[in-house]
Amino acid sequence: MEPVINVAFNITLDTAEVTIKEYARRTGVSIPTVKKMLEDGRLTPMPKKGKEQVMINLAERFQKAMFDRLEHIIRTNQAH
Repeated sequence: MEPVINVAFNITLDTAEVTIKEYARRTGVSIPTVKKMLEDGRLTPMPKKGKEQVMINLAERFQKAMFDRLEHIIRTNQAH
């Protein structure tokens, strides 16, 4: 029988999206690094029109972090 894994996440976001500058401030990562992360797909920008400012999708970022953590828990549990 497979072991049962119970995991709970409680995440509260004050906003679903932030600017590059705000993401850098919140995470302590430099603005050039944030831009590289957007270019290589590690961060997802919100859709924009024309010359609107690039906004980073925080909700998706936290969702990805949650699933990455869950995968780690499952792999660790399967190893034992």
